[in-house]
Amino acid sequence: MMPSAAGAAILVIEDDPATAQLLRDVLMDAGYAVDHVGTGAEAEALLHSAEALPDLILLDLMLPDVDGVVLCAKIRARYTMPIIVCTATHRRHDPTLALRLGADDFVLKPFDIDVLEARIEALLRRTALTASAPDGRPSQIAGLTIDHGTRTASARGVRVRLTPTEFRLLEALATRPNYVLNRDELAMHIWGYRNFDAGRLVDVHVRRLREKLNAIPGLGVPIVSIWGEGYKLLAPLLLAPRSKLEDEASA
Repeated sequence: MMPSAAGAAILVIEDDPATAQLLRDVLMDAGYAVDHVGTGAEAEALLHSAEALPDLILLDLMLPDVDGVVLCAKIRARYTMPIIVCTATHRRHDPTLALRLGADDFVLKPFDIDVLEARIEALLRRTALTASAPDGRPSQIAGLTIDHGTRTASARGVRVRLTPTEFRLLEALATRPNYVLNRDELAMHIWGYRNFDAGRLVDVHVRRLREKLNAIPGLGVPIVSIWGEGYKLLAPLLLAPRSKLEDEASA
């Protein structure tokens, strides 16, 4: 599945024919290359056999052959493309669970198609961003190495398995260590937009990132909550190159 010249390739996993057709029409009109499957089995088969993977997945949770949350976890375990869950589920814990299992965003049906398009554009734009470090060199905080060029993180030479959203969150915190970033600032870095539920989504991804970092023995890269303000990454041993302004400020 190759992206068109005008846009990225999107895989729509949706069992409702009317919704699937709406998404295909709107996204193709916007210049995206769109493939559609109606079951989890078809999605797994397509991803397994595709010559080129999609740039983004739109995933319904209410599928006929598998719980979409389970499918989300299986896709995330094998692939790194962004996943937007787009569903009519009424199960209270589904949004949190989907995000914990690797989804990058969560949109409830019925949705505003313009808002959904904006979220897709923002997430693809954020995914495509290159290094945010001024010179492109990796940042090192305690035992953690953050490679902005390859968009990967490793601890003592072993890669930390992060979703694209978790990496962007870590990158945002690591590029301003010991500085409090509020939820709106983090949402803008992760998705490129703010909305009413961005704070809740940020909180979920912070918890996931904390769990993964805390599971590494002796890593010592704490992400702390500042009540009423946001989050900061404590970095007592910062080895990333300092800017000239930072050197002058500390002189």
